[in-house]
This record gives sequence, structure tokens and C-alpha cells, in this order.
Amino acid sequence: MDTAQCITRITTPNSSGSGYLIAPRLVLTSAHLVPDLGGRVRVHTATDHQPRTGHVVWRGTPKGHDDAALVHVTDPGWAERAVTTRWGRLVTTTPRTSCEVWGFPELVQRTGRAAETAQLVGTVAPGNHFVNHRHVMDLSAHPPRWHAHEVRQQEQDGQRRSLWAGLSGAAMRCGNGQLLVGVVAADLEHRDHAALETVPAYVLHHDPRFRAVLAEHGVSLVLEPVELAHLAHSPRAHHRPSPAALLEAHRQVVAFHGRDQVMDTLNQWCDDDETLSAMVVHGPGGQGKTRLAHELTTRLTRPDRQGRRWATVWLKENTTAEELGPVKDTTAPLLVVVDYAETRTAQLIRLLQLCDRPPGSPPVRLLLLVRTMGEWWEQVNTATGHLLADLARQLPLPPLVPRNTERAREYHTALDHLASALPTAHTPHQADWGQVAAGLADPDLSGPEWGTVLSVHMRALADLLDATQPAMTITRDSAVEGRVLAHEYRYWDQAAATHGLDDADLTQPLRDALALAFTLTPANLEEADRLLRTAAVLKGQTTARMHQIRRWISGLYPTDGAGVWGCLQPDRLLEYFLGQRLQADPDLFDPHLHTITASDAERLVTLYTRAATHPALPTVRERLTRLCARHPLTLGPATITVATQSEDPSPLVEALDQITAHLNTDTRALERLQDSLPIFSNCLAEWAVRLNNQLVKKYRTKEELNPNEPLPHLARSLNNLSIRLIDLGKNESALQAASEAVEHYRYLSQKDSNSHLPNLTLSLNNQSKILGKMGKHQQALDTITQAVSHYRTLADRHPRTHLPDLAMSLNNQSVAMSDMGHHEEALEAITQAVEIRRKLAHHNPDAYLNDLATSLNNQANRLAALRRFEQALEAITQAVEIRRKLAHHNPDAYLNDLATSLSNQANRLAEVGRHKDAVETIAQSVYHYEELCTKNIDTHLPNLATSLKNQAFHLKSLGHYREALSCMERAALIQQRLAVDQQAIYKPHLKQTLEACAWLQKMIDHE
Repeated sequence: MDTAQCITRITTPNSSGSGYLIAPRLVLTSAHLVPDLGGRVRVHTATDHQPRTGHVVWRGTPKGHDDAALVHVTDPGWAERAVTTRWGRLVTTTPRTSCEVWGFPELVQRTGRAAETAQLVGTVAPGNHFVNHRHVMDLSAHPPRWHAHEVRQQEQDGQRRSLWAGLSGAAMRCGNGQLLVGVVAADLEHRDHAALETVPAYVLHHDPRFRAVLAEHGVSLVLEPVELAHLAHSPRAHHRPSPAALLEAHRQVVAFHGRDQVMDTLNQWCDDDETLSAMVVHGPGGQGKTRLAHELTTRLTRPDRQGRRWATVWLKENTTAEELGPVKDTTAPLLVVVDYAETRTAQLIRLLQLCDRPPGSPPVRLLLLVRTMGEWWEQVNTATGHLLADLARQLPLPPLVPRNTERAREYHTALDHLASALPTAHTPHQADWGQVAAGLADPDLSGPEWGTVLSVHMRALADLLDATQPAMTITRDSAVEGRVLAHEYRYWDQAAATHGLDDADLTQPLRDALALAFTLTPANLEEADRLLRTAAVLKGQTTARMHQIRRWISGLYPTDGAGVWGCLQPDRLLEYFLGQRLQADPDLFDPHLHTITASDAERLVTLYTRAATHPALPTVRERLTRLCARHPLTLGPATITVATQSEDPSPLVEALDQITAHLNTDTRALERLQDSLPIFSNCLAEWAVRLNNQLVKKYRTKEELNPNEPLPHLARSLNNLSIRLIDLGKNESALQAASEAVEHYRYLSQKDSNSHLPNLTLSLNNQSKILGKMGKHQQALDTITQAVSHYRTLADRHPRTHLPDLAMSLNNQSVAMSDMGHHEEALEAITQAVEIRRKLAHHNPDAYLNDLATSLNNQANRLAALRRFEQALEAITQAVEIRRKLAHHNPDAYLNDLATSLSNQANRLAEVGRHKDAVETIAQSVYHYEELCTKNIDTHLPNLATSLKNQAFHLKSLGHYREALSCMERAALIQQRLAVDQQAIYKPHLKQTLEACAWLQKMIDHE
């Protein structure tokens, strides 16, 4: 709506002023302008000068803290217009926030002319008049002045008039005029008319009577944070939405009900004392996650139990890391909702870093909505030092309609609410929707496809719409998404006809154009026109016709303020539509992929991956695989990213396998895939080995042709290969690859130390770890000693870059020295590592706290080897405390480390004579290793055997020989299994274990 249509003038027999239309018949103005409740005023707008009658329906205190009023325009001659009002509040102390006021000051009025307006611009600083809950708008332009004769006349009359008389009641708006932040109350004294005092919107919203009037007129009660407005996803609503749009969560067409326990959990989470906390709500698409979040934000518009009113932001998908900066400065309680958080890891990482603030700061809550808990979780925690795991709770969202009776009840509720909303939507025919709903038979909702609340709502909408259509026009698509889409197609076709696009041969090309438009996101008209111009399905259309098509697409769905056009919603409907198009035309996107952006590539792969899980789209999986495999350079990185986020990554992993298996795949594409890999990924671990094997083969071939040029690339690929082989437990192959990498880097470093010494040192460190795993301790020590020497050199040159690397290598050197019995030297090395890492963790605990725990754990072992048992116990206790906290929030990442430290702590407790405590502690370690073996037996079985042997020794110390023998026999069985494949390592251990079993049996026999 044109802003001028909202600018109103209020007149009474005694005064005149300004106002702002906030609903079709509701005007916000100043209390000191209008009479008491029920009093009559006259109202007109800047575009319609005919005064209309209105009555005061709420009034604050004239000249008081809530100097504002609401006027209901009751005149039948008033022309109603659709109005959407968004309220704002300042939530930082950042000065100079831009604002504007538009009203009818007396200064610009001229006798005999229509009432004139003035639009003033300025800035607001939250600290001005903070104590008395007012805002001060500092005007940007130099204020006008009274003429001398006007001043003399006012002095004779005994009354000084404000230059801005008549501006009282005008709305102060921020955020490019989108957010109503206050109501002008006064021209401040002693400021030479250069500042206006306003009543903040948050003061008005504190009054329940004010809020009740807003609710009665359908006005939003949400106070949006002004300084974060550029981050917010604010969906705009068509006055007449499409049928499918009634299913969008933000419209809240079907009233929220149920979920009492979940809502109690969320309310308590907001009330808790933590400064920063996150809640991860996860469940399948259509389960109601977004609707739940909207209900929470609605409830937070009211003061909470502590009297606080929360600011809420639905974070936009395309928000950049730089734009997130103001989040760190908020002074009000803040809730940030991140929908599809699993696809927005970079954004989430930056958000966590900015919101991590000292205790006592205003609280921040991050509500993360995800379909699945997958590898995205590990990636975010790795990047933030496991900050998310430390502060997040996980909340699985159960089905709202798990049983048939509940589904039937939900269906009838949706029927009633959708029938009430359908008259406002674009439908082919008007109908008595209530009567249509009453005539529908109860459907069979017993199948698994009706397990989500959105499925039931879609069924209700499809049944209502189908009931008004001739039988021959009803779709044969058995999927409920297809049934709803059939009615959406009618909406598209009707809209196309109004744009002159009703040619029969255009119907299918237009739908294909929509598939492109919904997936690719042009930022401006130029990009939109280029997209349509290059669409093969629109080939041959004139420029004029292309512009018609662009206007048609832009008019179908509103945007959220960004981009050229909106999108089909809900997402499940969009995914189904795109899946249908991919099945019909697998090559639809190919012409556009050579210029696709990284974000659009991820969006395309994400939407198609979700569509591939739909049982009614059986060929999408194979089509998706082929699409990604055809375009390794442009879609390859997105394929890797989405694979780690998806419930079912198998079609993407298959695409990656096809890429690496194809002999003609460009080396550049393979390198890009390698660079896109996360540090570790369960679903991609085996493929990562195949990828690096392929790179090694290609660089070997190139080396044969030109020995010098590909050598750095070959060395890098060999080192990467060794790391990926270690992830699979293939130590022999990993050592072979790492050793070759070291040889190549050593040769390169001799030629160019500055460029290649860091790589050589990293490869030596990697090689040493593999040697240690294989029991080749002297070689491991020799190798890591070289790495330490090189890292000392590098750290002297660039301490900020290489000091963490030096600490890592010292830690590894200490282990290698201990394995060789050099305990004094080992303690010296690990003590240096602890000192470095303690300093690093002090300045950046998120990044280095777990590293510190690792070094403390090793330091305890070194101290124990030197019989300094009390000091050893102190060190390991610190490590356990750190790791227990980390593992509590993220067991996948830290449970193994905790189990290791607990086993170590048990040994240290026994050494100081606390045998009972040692038995209790080692039992925890065994329990955790057993749990880990259920997930990855090959990796954790050796550690379980060691922990069982330790448990047996501690039980023996208490004289519990039978329990000790049971543990030792379990350890022997495990070592027998391990010795089959690795005799050199495990046969000596097995011999010791069997001897211990025999001794324990002898002790039992003598009891």
C-alpha cells in the first residue's frame, strides 16, 4: 500500500494533528489531540481529503508516558484498503538509526488550500531519554524558524507555538519506513525545533487494552527489532492468496492446538537463566516445526514471566556473515529462528560466534529447525569448538497425529478452518465452503503417508477444492501433493491469462519456467530477464513476451522484500513440483548450470534430494544422480555439502562415485571436490578414499610426462589419501601413502623451504601418528622429532599461525617418547604443550579447550610414569572435567575421548590408593566403550579390550577375583579376534591377558 494513503490528519473542534492508518479502519494518533473514549473526531488521508467520522477506542494519558490513542473510523463512506502494519523496537544502543516522520504540521498549511504534509527525516539514539521511556528523533535538516513578526505576535498573545504543531500523532518509522517505532508527542524545548520526542511503540504494547484493540482489528502484535530488520525474513501476504498459500505456516490458517508439553519445554527454555542457549527441533517435513516456531514467537509478543518482552527474528536464508554483525550488540532478550538450519551451516557458525557473550548479558535464544540430525551438526561444532553442543538441547518433534482417531479429528479441524479462509483465496469458483466441508465423507487416513500434520491439512484442502470441480477435471495423481498442485496449476493458468499468456502451447513451457524461477534466485530484474532469455523451454519468445512472463511469475507469489519473485510454498509442495519436472525433463537445468551460483547449486540439489524421497516420484533418485554426475564442477561441491545434511544421501554418494569412476573427469573438478570435503564424514568416508586414489593416479600419470610440475599436487593428494585411509582404519595403506608424501615434500622443501616446509612438517606429523598406531615406536619418535624441530622454526617466524601446530606436535612427540620409555623427556615435551594450549584456550576456549584436555590427559600419563601420582591425578581430573562437559552435549564427537580419560583417571586413582573410586571410574569407561562399539566396532574394539583389562586389575585390587576374571576373559576374546588380522600388534597383548586369566583362576581356586 502507498504510504501516503496511511498518512492521516485528525481534527476536533479544539485541535488538529496527525495520525497513521494501521488497519483498514484503525488510526494511531496522539492522546492529547483527541477526546475521551467514545469521543468523535474527523479523519482524512493525504490522498483523500474528504473528512470521515471516527471514534476513540483507546486512549493513553495526554502528555503522559503513553501519549497515544487509537481511532476507529466508523464512517460508511470511508474507503477501506488492505493495510499491513509492522511494529518495531530498538534493541541495541547503537546511535544514529535512520528514521522518518510524515504528517500535517501547521507550518506548511496555507489558507484556502488542501491540508499539506511534511516528511521529516532524521536519526534516533536509544540512549536519549532512555530513563523516561521516550525516543528522541534528531532532525537531519536544519529546522525552520519563525519570522520576527510571528515571534512578536506570539509574545503579545502570551503563547509560544511550536513550529511542529500539528505533527503530534504522526508515526515515527524506521527500517526504510517499514517499521512503526513510535508516535510523535512533542517538540522538545531548548533544541531549537531540531528534535521531536516520541512515545515508543513498546510502551504502547505494554498496555493489554491497546493490544486487545489491535487484535480485534487484525493488527500484528509483534515488535520487530529495528537494527536487525535487514536480517529478517518477513513474508508478505497477497490480499488474495493462492489455494496452496493457505497451507503456509506463517498464515496460521489452522489455529494452533496441542503440543502442550513441547510448548512448555520451549517456554521454560526461554525463561532459563543461561545467557546463550539453543534448541534444535527436528522432525520430518510437514511435522509442524515451522508452525510451532510461529506459535512461540507469537507468545513471546506478550511479556514473559519475568516481565520481559522478547525481540524475535526469522533469519533470512541469504543473510551474509557480515550482515549478522549487529546481533552481538542487542540489549533486549532476543530469539533468532533459523529454519532449515542444517542447510545454513556457515550462517549458523557466525551467529554462534557473535552471540557467545559474557554471563549477565541480555539472553539470546537460537531456535534451529531441522529435518534431521546429521553431519551438519559435527561440522558446526568442529568450526565453533563445539560451542553449539555445549549450549544446545535437542527436541525431537513427535507426530501431532500418530493415530487414526487423531488424524480424523485434525482433518475435520483443518476442513473448518480452511473453509473459512477459502473465500479470501483465488479459486476457480466461489462456493459455500462451509456447506462443501459438511458434505465431505470421512477419508481413510490410516496409511503411513498421513503421519504428518501437513499431509492431513493438504488432504483437507484437496478434498474441498476437488468437490467444486467437474469430475473429468480432477487429477489422477494419487499423491496429495499432486492433488493440491492441480488446483495451483489453475491459479497459474488464470494469472497467465490476465497477462495475455493463455496460448495452449505455452502451458508446459510456463511450468518449466516456474521450475527454473523457483530454484534459481535472480537478485534483480536484469538477472531475471537473463534467466528467462536463456531458458531453452522459452526459446523463440519475443522480448515483449519474455517481459510478460517475468511479470506473471513476479505476481504469483509475494517476495519477502528480497529478489524479484516469490516461490511456491509449502516446501513439500515445491519439492514435489520440482521432482515432477525433473522426471519429465532431466535436462531442464543443464543450460543454466555453467553460471549457477554456489547458493543456487545447493538449493537445487537440496530440493531434488528431498523430492527423491517421495514414493510417488520413483525416478527422481536416478535422475538426480545423473544430473549431479554430469556437472562435477558446478554441482559437485553442492553434492558433497547436501550429502552431509540429508536424511538419505545415497543418490548423491552414487553421483560422486560416478564422477570419480569416470576416467575423463577433469583433475580440476576432482581437486574442487577434495577441497569441498569436510574434515570427516561418515557417509562420505569410503568415497573420500576413492576420490584421493583417483587424484593420485592422475598426478602420477602427469608426473611421468613432466616430473616437476605435478609433484606438489601429488604430495598433497597422497597426504590427503593417508588421512582418509586412517579414518577407515587402514593403517598399512595409510603409512605407505604418508611416507611417499613425506619423500616428495622433503625434496620440494630443499628447493623452496618457505613454500613447502609447512607441508613437509604436517606430513611428518601425520606419518608419525600412523607409525605409532602400528607399534613402530622408534620410527614414530624419530619422525615426530623432525616435525617438532620444523614447527619450532615456523612458530618463531609466524607464532600466530604455527604455535597451535607446535603444541600438537609436542603432544605427539611426548606420546612417542613415552612409548620408547623416555619418560623425563616425554614429560618435558607434554608440559610445553600444556602451557601453550592453556594460553590458547584462555583466549579462545571454543577452539582449543578439547586440545588442552588431550594434553592434560597425556601429561597425567607422563607424570604417572615418573611415579608423581598426586600430580598425575590432578592433571587427569582436569581433563575428565573438560571432556565430561563436552561429551554431555556432543557424545558423537567426545565420548571416545571421555572414555579414554576415565580409564586413565581410574589408573591414577589406584596409584594413590583410592581403589574403590578407581573401580567405579573404570566401569564408566567400559560402559562408554561398549556404547561406542555398537556404532563402530572396528575403531573402538581395541580400546574396549584395554579398558576391560584395566577394570580387571582394579577389581583384583579389591579382592574381587571372579569379577576380575570375567573382565579379563572378555578382553582375551577381543584380542584373539584382533590378532587374526594384526598378529604383530595383538599377539603379545593376548599372551599377557591369558597369563593374567590363569593367575586369577589360581587365586579363585585357592579361595
